[in-house]
Amino acid sequence: MKRCADAKWIWDAQGNDLPNQYLECIHRFGRPVGSGRLRLLISADTNYVAWLNGVYLGSGQYSDWPTDKTYSTLSISDEMLQAHNSLAILAYYCGTNTYSYVKGMPRLWYCMEDAHGIFTASGTDSICRMSPAYRQGDMPRRSNQLGFVFDYDARRDDGWRSPEYKCPSEWRAPACIDGDPPTERPTSNLLVKSCRSGPILAQGVFKRSLQNAAIAEMMQTDWLSARRSDEVFGSSSEYTEITCLPATIRNNVFTLGGVYLVVELEQEECGYIDLEVCAKAGTILDIAVGEHLADLRVRAAIRGRHFASRYVCRDGVQSFTHFIDRYAGRYIQLHVTECDGDFTLHHIGLRPAEYPVAYAGRFACPDHLMNKIVEVGNRTVHLCMHEHYEDCPWREQAIYAADAHNQALTGYYAFAEYQFPRYSWALLLRGLRPDGYLEMCAPAKIKITIPFLTLLLIRNIGNQLLHAGDVDYVESCYESVRNILDQILAATEDTLLPSPTGEGFWNFYDWVHGMDCRDMTHPKHGGLRGKRYDAPLNLFLVLALHSLADMALALGQNDHALHYQERASEIATAVHGLFWSACDGAYRTYQGEQVPCEPHYAEETQALAVLSGAAPPAIASELCERLSSPENGLVQSSISQAYYKYEAILTARVDLATKVFDHIRSTWGKMLFAGATTFWETELGQRDFLHGGSLCHGWSGIPTYFAYAYILGIKPLKPGFAEFTVNPLINTCEAAEGRVPTPHGPIDVKWWRSAGSAVGELHHPSTIKPILNNAGGHVKWTLSPNDS
Repeated sequence: MKRCADAKWIWDAQGNDLPNQYLECIHRFGRPVGSGRLRLLISADTNYVAWLNGVYLGSGQYSDWPTDKTYSTLSISDEMLQAHNSLAILAYYCGTNTYSYVKGMPRLWYCMEDAHGIFTASGTDSICRMSPAYRQGDMPRRSNQLGFVFDYDARRDDGWRSPEYKCPSEWRAPACIDGDPPTERPTSNLLVKSCRSGPILAQGVFKRSLQNAAIAEMMQTDWLSARRSDEVFGSSSEYTEITCLPATIRNNVFTLGGVYLVVELEQEECGYIDLEVCAKAGTILDIAVGEHLADLRVRAAIRGRHFASRYVCRDGVQSFTHFIDRYAGRYIQLHVTECDGDFTLHHIGLRPAEYPVAYAGRFACPDHLMNKIVEVGNRTVHLCMHEHYEDCPWREQAIYAADAHNQALTGYYAFAEYQFPRYSWALLLRGLRPDGYLEMCAPAKIKITIPFLTLLLIRNIGNQLLHAGDVDYVESCYESVRNILDQILAATEDTLLPSPTGEGFWNFYDWVHGMDCRDMTHPKHGGLRGKRYDAPLNLFLVLALHSLADMALALGQNDHALHYQERASEIATAVHGLFWSACDGAYRTYQGEQVPCEPHYAEETQALAVLSGAAPPAIASELCERLSSPENGLVQSSISQAYYKYEAILTARVDLATKVFDHIRSTWGKMLFAGATTFWETELGQRDFLHGGSLCHGWSGIPTYFAYAYILGIKPLKPGFAEFTVNPLINTCEAAEGRVPTPHGPIDVKWWRSAGSAVGELHHPSTIKPILNNAGGHVKWTLSPNDS
């Protein structure tokens, strides 16, 4: 019997370290005798797809660091086994840094285990070749944050996944590569569902204006000429509209040029491009995936980004799924060229690849708009969860501490998801730089970082302790977090932290005027050169210190807790002294040299001053009053950072709660009334960022948190909801009911207004303690602890 260590890392013996490599691997084995359950353990740099006897087993490498490789476990049913079995693996090596991948080396590792242990593994029994069907080497990148587009020629696919396949001479034994075996991936495998397709929205012919350019750029500049469906599909009557698949394009249509189709998936999806067609060999399908049709076409190319790939058909009926990369969008545009005969599209769409969550939370109120906002917010966050939290599934697929802050708060309430954020934070912590700050994303090696994200990650770990009661995780990372903050505190001058200088730092806080620092301190302009103090950075430092003090208390490190609380208080006092402007009634954002503009007052700065305790109570109350006004003379927060404004007002001035929720209804309601099925990156939608705005962005799911925490009124006070507040803001709506998941079991809450007061029912696990608070309005409660 083999051991796990007997499995070898392998790759093509004649291979190299060029980027964008596809390796095909076959491993033949007999049926194990009396094996019981059978599992495939598999790992690759960068990704893999596995089939057994021609049947899809699974795909999707965890986003790990190259020095800490992980394996996924794929189950094999007894029905899938034959007397002689063929394991086929397509391994992919990206080979260039992205925002969620650090270049390692091309390699594949796997082993098969039954109830008795490992019985076969990668090594000398494997055979492999470089894929002849996929184009290899350098190609256009989907974006700076993502890897390459694909170009697949089905004519060169010789059926190698079939158990009857006879290997020709180009198959050879692999090279074995030294390296430690991988460890088990920390999060669940993704669920791959059946293809999501939809109706044909538009069709026509096109003429290509660019030749020998990137696929996306050719599609973006193709001259489109719309046609009725009967003109393209040859229906028997001009009054018959063909909108459903399958649909056949007659050969004579191609005499006019290429043919294009636009298919709607009916809602935002994220997964693998999947198609089935009947075509002549050599027919070319250029495929663009996008989130909108603002240009009356899918926006395939956007300022160096490429959202289109190519499939070249073999002869006859054929199906294809590109399992290596996830694509996201609501629309697919297909450009068909080089077609010498009829072409039938049976389906084209995305096979959703989703992290498995349980919708454990529940929220309902008489306001149908608010209910819909919560529902769509949950789905938005879910689509931004794969190996880790992602800012968006379309353009970047990268984890940032700021985006993930909002996503995790939503996930605690909506999904009772405690393990996923834990390992997202671990990925980010692994990216510690020598200067004490973290990489901007993880796993990644990026030339720049955003300083406040390091501080916000510590806040995120504090939220993990509070919502999940995850003391074990806090204990495991406590010294790392302490070292980060101690190194940052050592850089303070006169109590405050100067903003880091130089090309390696982007002193960004929000995508609004004066807070993005694009014109002054972005690295492409040389970074910050003079000494400057930023109020937001120091206020995030105060919040991080409070979170670290909470971690210390949970671990019984009372002296540490007192030390960090004192430092937080000192910095908060210094912030008030330096940044408060009595004449303007607000905190300035910047003091010192090279400020973006002078003076600068932002909603985010005021909100952070309230939440951190830097603002004295009377000033905090006045600031919340100002923040609740739409015309407040401050630079308004974007969707991404609106959390701080809402949280400050609802924490310090519950009498202003209706204004907060009216603002949520207005801001997020506009997206719904515009037809959104997920929430946007900013209020400008696709128009923002030079027409590259995302329409599914994880940070925008944050209204779910506010609905649960403030309309239902349930928030943890001690780790793991050991004590929790019950304080619904009853002036926000007529009634509300729902379920708040906790590590101890669900809290069921229901309240309604009646005859000038409110009545409520609360059911909670007997192991946790409710703390009734009538600050949001008096409620007469019926309490029902239970032991289930």
